[in-house]
Amino acid sequence: MDMAHKILEVLFIMGHVEEAIGRINLMLENGCLPDLDKLLVSLCENDRVIEAHKLVLEALYTEENTLPAYSMLCKIKNKGGAVDQKVCDALMESLKVGGCSKQADILSRILVDNASLTSKRGKRAAMGV
Repeated sequence: MDMAHKILEVLFIMGHVEEAIGRINLMLENGCLPDLDKLLVSLCENDRVIEAHKLVLEALYTEENTLPAYSMLCKIKNKGGAVDQKVCDALMESLKVGGCSKQADILSRILVDNASLTSKRGKRAAMGV
Protein backbone atom coordinates (compact mmCIF):
# COMPACT_ATOMS: atom_id res chain seq x y z
CA MET A 1 0.00 0.00 0.00
CA ASP A 2 2.93 2.35 0.62
CA MET A 3 4.01 1.92 -3.00
CA ALA A 4 0.45 2.47 -4.24
CA HIS A 5 0.24 5.66 -2.17
CA LYS A 6 3.53 6.93 -3.59
CA ILE A 7 2.36 6.19 -7.14
CA LEU A 8 -0.90 8.06 -6.56
CA GLU A 9 0.96 11.00 -5.05
CA VAL A 10 3.34 11.23 -8.01
CA LEU A 11 0.48 10.97 -10.51
CA PHE A 12 -1.32 13.86 -8.85
CA ILE A 13 1.80 16.01 -8.50
CA MET A 14 2.75 15.41 -12.14
CA GLY A 15 -0.72 16.54 -13.22
CA HIS A 16 -2.14 13.14 -14.18
CA VAL A 17 -5.27 13.71 -12.09
CA GLU A 18 -7.69 11.61 -14.11
CA GLU A 19 -5.33 8.63 -14.12
CA ALA A 20 -4.77 8.90 -10.37
CA ILE A 21 -8.50 9.13 -9.69
CA GLY A 22 -9.10 6.14 -11.96
CA ARG A 23 -6.59 4.12 -9.95
CA ILE A 24 -8.21 5.18 -6.68
CA ASN A 25 -11.63 4.14 -7.98
CA LEU A 26 -10.16 0.80 -9.08
CA MET A 27 -8.67 0.30 -5.63
CA LEU A 28 -12.00 1.14 -3.99
CA GLU A 29 -13.84 -1.29 -6.26
CA ASN A 30 -11.44 -4.04 -5.16
CA GLY A 31 -11.80 -3.35 -1.46
CA CYS A 32 -8.50 -1.47 -0.98
CA LEU A 33 -8.81 1.91 0.62
CA PRO A 34 -5.78 4.12 0.07
CA ASP A 35 -4.78 6.46 2.89
CA LEU A 36 -6.68 9.45 1.54
CA ASP A 37 -5.84 11.61 4.57
CA LYS A 38 -2.14 11.15 3.97
CA LEU A 39 -2.57 11.76 0.25
CA LEU A 40 -4.55 14.96 0.82
CA VAL A 41 -1.99 16.31 3.27
CA SER A 42 0.77 15.57 0.79
CA LEU A 43 -1.10 17.29 -2.05
CA CYS A 44 -1.83 20.38 0.05
CA GLU A 45 1.79 20.57 1.23
CA ASN A 46 2.94 20.41 -2.40
CA ASP A 47 0.61 23.28 -3.34
CA ARG A 48 -1.70 20.92 -5.23
CA VAL A 49 -4.96 22.02 -3.62
CA ILE A 50 -6.95 21.78 -6.85
CA GLU A 51 -5.87 18.17 -7.25
CA ALA A 52 -6.82 17.50 -3.62
CA HIS A 53 -10.22 19.01 -4.29
CA LYS A 54 -10.72 16.81 -7.34
CA LEU A 55 -9.71 13.78 -5.29
CA VAL A 56 -12.44 14.52 -2.77
CA LEU A 57 -15.05 15.06 -5.43
CA GLU A 58 -14.24 12.16 -7.71
CA ALA A 59 -13.06 9.44 -5.37
CA LEU A 60 -15.47 10.06 -2.52
CA TYR A 61 -18.43 12.18 -3.44
CA THR A 62 -19.27 10.36 -6.67
CA GLU A 63 -19.18 7.07 -4.74
CA GLU A 64 -21.80 8.53 -2.37
CA ASN A 65 -19.37 8.60 0.54
CA THR A 66 -20.62 12.00 1.62
CA LEU A 67 -19.24 11.97 5.17
CA PRO A 68 -15.65 11.20 4.08
CA ALA A 69 -16.03 13.79 1.30
CA TYR A 70 -17.22 16.32 3.87
CA SER A 71 -14.28 15.51 6.13
CA MET A 72 -11.75 15.84 3.32
CA LEU A 73 -13.28 19.07 2.06
CA CYS A 74 -13.01 20.56 5.56
CA LYS A 75 -9.34 19.56 5.65
CA ILE A 76 -8.74 21.25 2.31
CA LYS A 77 -10.42 24.42 3.58
CA ASN A 78 -8.34 24.32 6.77
CA LYS A 79 -5.19 24.12 4.64
CA GLY A 80 -6.29 27.26 2.83
CA GLY A 81 -7.54 25.62 -0.33
CA ALA A 82 -10.29 26.98 -2.53
CA VAL A 83 -13.41 24.97 -3.22
CA ASP A 84 -16.10 25.09 -5.89
CA GLN A 85 -19.29 26.61 -4.44
CA LYS A 86 -21.56 24.60 -6.74
CA VAL A 87 -19.96 21.34 -5.68
CA CYS A 88 -20.15 22.32 -2.01
CA ASP A 89 -23.85 23.09 -2.42
CA ALA A 90 -24.40 19.63 -3.93
CA LEU A 91 -22.46 18.01 -1.11
CA MET A 92 -24.47 19.94 1.48
CA GLU A 93 -27.69 18.77 -0.14
CA SER A 94 -26.47 15.16 -0.12
CA LEU A 95 -25.52 15.47 3.53
CA LYS A 96 -29.00 16.79 4.38
CA VAL A 97 -30.71 14.01 2.44
CA GLY A 98 -28.50 11.45 4.19
CA GLY A 99 -29.53 12.76 7.61
CA CYS A 100 -26.29 14.65 8.26
CA SER A 101 -27.75 18.14 8.56
CA LYS A 102 -25.26 19.10 11.29
CA GLN A 103 -22.34 18.53 8.91
CA ALA A 104 -24.17 20.42 6.15
CA ASP A 105 -24.61 23.39 8.51
CA ILE A 106 -20.93 23.31 9.49
CA LEU A 107 -19.87 23.23 5.83
CA SER A 108 -22.20 26.14 5.11
CA ARG A 109 -20.65 28.18 7.94
CA ILE A 110 -17.13 27.37 6.74
CA LEU A 111 -18.01 28.67 3.28
CA VAL A 112 -19.64 31.82 4.68
CA ASP A 113 -16.62 32.51 6.91
CA ASN A 114 -14.31 32.00 3.95
CA ALA A 115 -16.36 34.39 1.80
CA SER A 116 -16.22 37.10 4.48
CA LEU A 117 -12.43 36.68 4.83
CA THR A 118 -12.00 36.97 1.07
CA SER A 119 -14.22 40.05 1.04
CA LYS A 120 -12.19 41.68 3.83
CA ARG A 121 -8.92 40.95 2.02
CA GLY A 122 -10.30 42.52 -1.16
CA LYS A 123 -11.36 45.67 0.71
CA ARG A 124 -7.95 45.97 2.36
CA ALA A 125 -6.20 45.64 -1.00
CA ALA A 126 -8.49 48.26 -2.54
CA MET A 127 -7.76 50.63 0.35
CA GLY A 128 -4.02 50.03 0.00
CA VAL A 129 -3.64 48.57 3.50
